[in-house]
Amino acid sequence: MRTLEGYVFSKNESGFLKYIRHLRSLFYFHADKYKYDFMTDIEDTVEASKFIRLDKQFVELLNEDEKRAIKYIGYHNPDDKKPENLEFFLSTAYPKWRDVFFSEHDPIFGKISPFELGKAIEVMRFHSNINQSELASMVGVNRTTMMDIEKG
Repeated sequence: MRTLEGYVFSKNESGFLKYIRHLRSLFYFHADKYKYDFMTDIEDTVEASKFIRLDKQFVELLNEDEKRAIKYIGYHNPDDKKPENLEFFLSTAYPKWRDVFFSEHDPIFGKISPFELGKAIEVMRFHSNINQSELASMVGVNRTTMMDIEKG
């Protein structure tokens, strides 16, 4: 699967570990810090939002031990103790991840949500140095409507 910034991960355990170790935090970073220069287009904004929604679905399926294992593999304080049975809990989390991220019937891909559209508009407005009032005037709506659109 090709992702934001050209990163690729595959539907196998090494792809799962690559996602947990590197890509997962990248998507959250993009979503939280979308106003930085590298996040300048709608496609990247929408893609990061889709992956975060998938990740949230994935995390909802995990038990507490699996969540601790994922956290430890992803980012942890160097002083954190390695969870017992780390490999076992990663192996039980992997099929859940695969089912969420590689579902053939995933309704998230192929359509954009109002939230994603609003976030993308906000990013483009920010990078164009246009405030909400100016954009609202350009498209013929009031500022409150533009604020609601950006909120999804």
